[in-house]
Amino acid sequence: MNKTKHTADTVFALLLFCAFAVSMLIVLTIGVRAYQGVRDSVENNYSQDTCVSYITTKIRHADETGGSVYLGDYCGIPALFTAENFDDTAYLTAIYFYDGYVKEFSALAELFTDTNNPVEPDFGFDILPVTALTFEMTEENLLHITCVGTSKKAEQVYLHLRAGGQ
Repeated sequence: MNKTKHTADTVFALLLFCAFAVSMLIVLTIGVRAYQGVRDSVENNYSQDTCVSYITTKIRHADETGGSVYLGDYCGIPALFTAENFDDTAYLTAIYFYDGYVKEFSALAELFTDTNNPVEPDFGFDILPVTALTFEMTEENLLHITCVGTSKKAEQVYLHLRAGGQ
């Protein structure tokens, strides 16, 4: 009888330990899935939120320093240009979408190249991976920017340009 009670106690302790281990695995699995969901959401929102914030900051800086902000073509690609003057030297920055990235190309206004070596759109610095980026001047001095992040969610912003836009 004593041996049966000892065996029952051992089996009960073993079952209790197994139940605890299984419940720990279930809780860990749920936690990992929740963490992955949050991480994916943050990564997906990062590209479009950062894209709009980056471009907005560049525009506001150029607009505040008396520079100009305008839309045009950079190597045949629609682009946003900011032009600023520092110490009698003109600086031009082009922000555009090319090959899955928001790109930026900055140059002195005096920058030149021969016709055999034209500036290419892939010369720009990769800023962020996105799906699409568009610029549109909707009204006088009102710039509409749309950035579609890697999650295919669009982020939009309207900016009123103080220095004027084209």
